[in-house]
Amino acid sequence: MDGSVTGPGLVASLRRRIGGVAHGDRRVVTIAMSVVWTTGLTSVLGLAFWALVARAYAVDVVGEAAGAVGAMTLIATIAMLGLGTLLIDRWGRLESAQRRSLMRGSLIVSGCAGVLGALIVGPILAMTSSTLSDLSSPLTLSLLALATGLSAAGFVLDQALLTRGGGGLQVERNVVASVVKLAAVVIFVLLLPATINAVLLAWTLGLAVSMGYVAVRVRGSVGRLSGQDVREVIALRRSASGHHVLNLTLQAPFLLLPVVAAMVLTSDENAFMSTARLVSGLVYTVPFALTVGLFVVAQGQVADLLARMRRSIPLGLVAASAAVVFLLVFGGPILRLFGPQYRDESYLPMVILSLAAVPLVLKDHYVALRRVQSRLLSAARLVLVGTVLEVVAAAVGGQRGGPVGLSIAWTLAVVVEGVFMGIPVCREVWSRSRGGSPPTAEST
Repeated sequence: MDGSVTGPGLVASLRRRIGGVAHGDRRVVTIAMSVVWTTGLTSVLGLAFWALVARAYAVDVVGEAAGAVGAMTLIATIAMLGLGTLLIDRWGRLESAQRRSLMRGSLIVSGCAGVLGALIVGPILAMTSSTLSDLSSPLTLSLLALATGLSAAGFVLDQALLTRGGGGLQVERNVVASVVKLAAVVIFVLLLPATINAVLLAWTLGLAVSMGYVAVRVRGSVGRLSGQDVREVIALRRSASGHHVLNLTLQAPFLLLPVVAAMVLTSDENAFMSTARLVSGLVYTVPFALTVGLFVVAQGQVADLLARMRRSIPLGLVAASAAVVFLLVFGGPILRLFGPQYRDESYLPMVILSLAAVPLVLKDHYVALRRVQSRLLSAARLVLVGTVLEVVAAAVGGQRGGPVGLSIAWTLAVVVEGVFMGIPVCREVWSRSRGGSPPTAEST
């Protein structure tokens, strides 16, 4: 048998590919590692946060808090309005003063949109979901609104920081937020009633302190807020809207999944499902980080992006598969941190959800390629079909089979997407390597 595909030959081949990425795509690797470090560190601290909450609070309170945080994340992502991706796309084309103005305006607009969105959506969720009924309380709704506004601005800021300097400050901001949230919930367990409000207050404090930390770190280099900042954002609203549509369709399944779970599962089931999602999310980090780095570095150069993808797609598939194996072995001990009941009820949904990491490599590369080709609406249409498939499958699966049924149905939907999006990506990437003609802007 050919030694290039087995044993030492396979190891040598992988080493050559990794070496090629490290040598030829240094900035891609730097940005990807920043995303990995941010996600990894915050995931570990997030596990500690939710493990403590699970140990200290009743299961139904954990389910309510997880549902509220899921709703907050969904609203905050919508409130970004495509401004984070717009900053990445426009950064290299603007003068220094314009960059600062656009960044300031983007933070103001996204933050205000987050607060307003939570105030509108919160009462609706309270009326339609027994799990989220506490959002009818003015105090709980106010905490949700404040946390949502800070989350939206923080998401935009993270993407600006990636473009601004490679992501080191992004890592610091997210670690600060996670550490403060963890410290706050430790204190609140001792001092405050065990309710959803304590969890939301800890979350809000973490976000506020982390934003203040960045403000101190970059003082003097950002400038003062002005009305012109918001006008800069408004002037680019059409460009931002294209990114926003694609961003929403891409992220909607992950953001809607907690809300769907809260709607179709009991509070106890939602607590177990939320824990499974939290742990399984660890496996999506490396593939997603690679495509973020590709988009930041590409700057409209399609041929260069395709050449990089010939290395990043195989590496992403290997990384995703290795991460799934890691969870199969170590997922049980991780879940024990939450308590024996979570280990028993969350392990199988966690394993099933983690399998989606492999097809998501192809989906993420498809979206990165279409962004650089400026085919945002073409990509959004296909991603939207996939989003509807994922959400409907999750809702039906959850109603009929609880957390396990939801996990199976959602993962199968992602596999279908991976096939339909992976075929055109692989065709374009490897046909170009054989000298094929480049795709036109009108092709689908």
